[in-house]
Amino acid sequence: MKGWIISNTAFILLVIIWSFWHRDYVSPIIVFSQSFAVIAVVLFLININMYFVFLIIRKSKVKEVKKTLALFSRKMMKFHVAIAITATALIIVHAILMISFHPIELFAIKKASGLLAMVILAVHLFSGWLRRKKASGFRRLFHLRMAFIFLFFFLVHIFV
Repeated sequence: MKGWIISNTAFILLVIIWSFWHRDYVSPIIVFSQSFAVIAVVLFLININMYFVFLIIRKSKVKEVKKTLALFSRKMMKFHVAIAITATALIIVHAILMISFHPIELFAIKKASGLLAMVILAVHLFSGWLRRKKASGFRRLFHLRMAFIFLFFFLVHIFV
């Protein structure tokens, strides 16, 4: 459990350092936009970590751990959709600000990976909406796979 918290904290710190330290420009609009993106990354990380909470619940042999995590996940899942919508809104603001400040160049890996991540995010959100309307094993797996595909592409976008 401690390793999980430490790895998430390290990842968040890495994203913050990479986003704000690694850039050549210092425009207030860019910094504002990157701040929105970093907050969205933290929110998406919270939602993606729910998969690992459920995985630990399934795989753990310690009854007390299962019980504690089940109670935690029950409370957190009430906020899953709200967190996703908030993070998506922040990402949309980030995209609008970045597009208005920089012209779109589809051959620039940073911009192309961001646009592709946005498309995958839209599919992922749609799959979540379908799952919420009527849950099935296929819809659950599709939503889960889209979450990890989105995670991959937004990591590419962040670190390119």
